[in-house]
This record gives sequence, C-alpha cells and structure tokens, in this order.
Amino acid sequence: MSAAGHIVLILNPAARRARSDARGALIRALATAGELDVHTTRAGGEATALAAGAADGACVVVAAGGDGTVSQVASALGEGSPPLLPFPLGNANVFARSLGWPADPIIAAARVGRIIADGPETRIVTPWDVHTDHGVGLALMNLGVGMDAHVVEWIENRQDLKRRAGQLGFAAGAMVAAGAARDRRLEVRSDDDRGVPAHSLIAALGRPWAWFGARPLDLLPDACHDGILHWIATDGSVIDTARRVLTGVAGPAETVGRARRRLRISSDAPVPVQADGEPLGRSHVISATPGAPIAVVPAD
Repeated sequence: MSAAGHIVLILNPAARRARSDARGALIRALATAGELDVHTTRAGGEATALAAGAADGACVVVAAGGDGTVSQVASALGEGSPPLLPFPLGNANVFARSLGWPADPIIAAARVGRIIADGPETRIVTPWDVHTDHGVGLALMNLGVGMDAHVVEWIENRQDLKRRAGQLGFAAGAMVAAGAARDRRLEVRSDDDRGVPAHSLIAALGRPWAWFGARPLDLLPDACHDGILHWIATDGSVIDTARRVLTGVAGPAETVGRARRRLRISSDAPVPVQADGEPLGRSHVISATPGAPIAVVPAD
C-alpha cells in the first residue's frame, strides 16, 4: 500500500467530460497515490449508496462527475467521514471549481495524485438541506426556485441536447423557461424576516454562482462557503431575470438577503426547485436549513 492509504473513487462515466483519456488519467493518478477502490455508477442517484457502502476506512472519497454526482456523494458523508474531493467531469463543475480545481480534467488529474499523496489539506463546508413536497435534497453550492429551476428542469428532460450542446443548451432552456415562469408568484422568508414577494429566487453558498463556459456568473460575490446562504429574490420581468441568470446584469426589482438558520419559499402553485443543478421536482413549499458539516479537499 502507498503512503496515502485507501482511496475510494465514485465515478460517473456518463458525465459530459468523462472521456476515456480523462478517466484513465484520473485512475492512474489515484492508483499511484494510494490503494484505489473504484465504484462506477450505472444509474442516476446511485452515487449516494455507493459512497455510503465504500467510504468507511478511506482516507479520501473522490467524486468524479458533475455537480449532481458530487452532491450525491456528499449526502453519504458527515462528521467523522473521510474528506470529499470533487473531481470535475461534468458540464459546469461549479463546486469543484469554487475550491480551485481546474475545469480541464486532464490538468486536474495531474494535480490530484500529488495532493492526496502529500496528505491533503481540508476545509469544512456546510451544505444546506433542501426540503420540498417530495423529500430532502442537498445544496453544496447553489439553490434555485422559479426561473433557473425551470431551466434545469427543461434541460434535464432533454439529455441528448444536454450532452451535445452543453451550456448552449442551458441558454436555450432559459429562453423557454422565461415564458413558463412568468405567472409564478413566490413569498420568500429568510430566518425571521418578513415575507418578500418574487417570481424567482437564486441562492448560493459559495462563488461564483455558476459558470458559462470560462465566464463566471458571480451573482452573489459575498458567498464564501461559510455556511451562510446568500440569496436574490427577483420580482421584475422574466426577461430581466433571464438576463440576470445568463449575464449577471442586475434587473430592476431585486431583494438581496442572507439566511443563517432557514430560508422558506412558498407558492400557491407548485414551482420548480433545483439544487446544485439537479431538479428536485415542483413544490408548494421549499424550506432550506443548514446540514451536517463535511470536510472537502481544495486544489490549493
């Protein structure tokens, strides 16, 4: 056994950047750093169960996929668990990039083995649990209700387009979602504050909120993985909101806030919800609260 010890890799081969050369480079780097145990997902949602069954006794758990895969693996970890290393194989890889991991998986692979072999530094982050009418999801990085959740819902129902078009597909989804979102009415309550009217909400735990190619969409620049959920409630036109989502240009009617204990969003009609780019269905009431802190491995 190499000095790093037992490494668990949860690999999503269907992730957009999971080419054979990227997967090979990652596996070679990890195998050089320690004793490697590879688990490959074969269906959506499998990563949580795989991580829960394999993480015991590991020195690190590597989640190789997009933000959805990373979030699923994080759901299996908690206090006393090995640290999570998010490896970028997905479309945007927002959480991994917020920790300094390069977007290019070949470049990231060249760094990952050395970091693990040297004994990785870790930092503590606090995900938020997202309660909906359908259950509980996890947000490591961002949360959306309304406009951007419509976009995620639209593109996730068109997986072929998602694989072929990547973030251009999300841009197309934003235009379609603008029409779908125009009649939604929300009430947003942060901690014990009064309700704020809106038709869409964007929230983030770290920055940037998202990436469009190499361009960061830094909508909430104060978010810094300190456990505070920063949010924007928009109540202007849906075209203004679409512009805000895609370009970061502020719309005319926004309320900016932060939540430390709870964020509650309610709607008369079920509204789409997304966390870390994964659709959580449609819900009348969404409540987000801090979850169990986990250790993660940054790139620097």
